[in-house]
Amino acid sequence: MATFLPFLLQHTWHIETCNSFPHSSGIASSASAMGALALCLCSVARAQYGYFPEDADFWTTASKLARLGSGSACRSIYGQAAVWGTCRLANSSNEYALPFGDYLHPSVRHYRDTILIVSRAEKSVSSRAGHALMEGNPTHLFAMPKPPNT
Repeated sequence: MATFLPFLLQHTWHIETCNSFPHSSGIASSASAMGALALCLCSVARAQYGYFPEDADFWTTASKLARLGSGSACRSIYGQAAVWGTCRLANSSNEYALPFGDYLHPSVRHYRDTILIVSRAEKSVSSRAGHALMEGNPTHLFAMPKPPNT
């Protein structure tokens, strides 16, 4: 993350989070957490250090940071629909998502996610196992080298 936000190296950070969504339910609660963290860090960068005078740079960088966690996370920073991956949309990329809400038909712009939890049982393939499949992928947070102990 310090590649995008060098000021992070000037401080010692202690971040505590919580998420009320059931663990291992098959919904990427970690995506919302990573998206929230990316937005928070970009907001600090903008307010305290003058980064991102252009809104587009703010949102793209927040999505890139969230992408270090997952593709779902890079889409989670937007309030409505988002597209992630290279496609016919101008400026699309595998490294970040773009908002897509303006392209939605007006009849579906008001839709919201609704989730019905029918079981507290864990899903058959854990996120940990899924993350292990990403080992060695340079765009995935879990593949990044661990920082040296200080």
